[in-house]
Amino acid sequence: MKLLKISFLLTVLISLCSFAYLSVEEGREQLYNEFLNEFDKVKIPSSFSLKSDYYNSSDINLQKQKNTVSKTSDLKKKKQKPRKVLRHDYAAFIPDIKNGLMSRMGPSTYEAEKLLVSNKVFSAIIYSESRSYRYASKSFYLATFDNQGNQIDTKFIGYSEPSVNMVLAVSKDLNIKVKKKNVKINKDLAKHDTLDKNMFITPNGKIKVHSNINENNKPRIKLG
Repeated sequence: MKLLKISFLLTVLISLCSFAYLSVEEGREQLYNEFLNEFDKVKIPSSFSLKSDYYNSSDINLQKQKNTVSKTSDLKKKKQKPRKVLRHDYAAFIPDIKNGLMSRMGPSTYEAEKLLVSNKVFSAIIYSESRSYRYASKSFYLATFDNQGNQIDTKFIGYSEPSVNMVLAVSKDLNIKVKKKNVKINKDLAKHDTLDKNMFITPNGKIKVHSNINENNKPRIKLG
């Protein structure tokens, strides 16, 4: 009799644990789907720009920039889409979202940018990071995840600011050509060299990069 009670209790315990596990997995799957839906789907092959959306008052020649920017500010406001700031619970997929809240340089803002592909093996997204002290600049990252939301790979793409945009050309086989394009605000702005970088997403979701820039020494956003 005692053995039957123990056996019954163990069966109940196993059932409860299984139910809890399934509930957690279902919750994660739902969260992952919500996460992917934050990103604008790109129909490849495609070419598009990754831009810095916000004017930075600390940039050089402030008054000249204000005069230039004010002429097109109304038009830009009409064209700009609402920011898609990634929620804190999405740190389950991008841990830096949580880490960025405790940065000594001020909290970071992570935004959903593009969904390049979502197939039976992996999904590939582009997200951005901007710092509170330099909100006119954005760093962009390419990341891939399996269908359970586990991160496969992440690579730095580049950064943009009011005078520099990133231009990406994505082919059907997920070859990505990255260029830095100067945006002329006024003649006194410092010039930026054009950078070419080739990226490739393999069939298993790994990201390969061919560039003259060392990923461990990627450019950092300057304080001013």
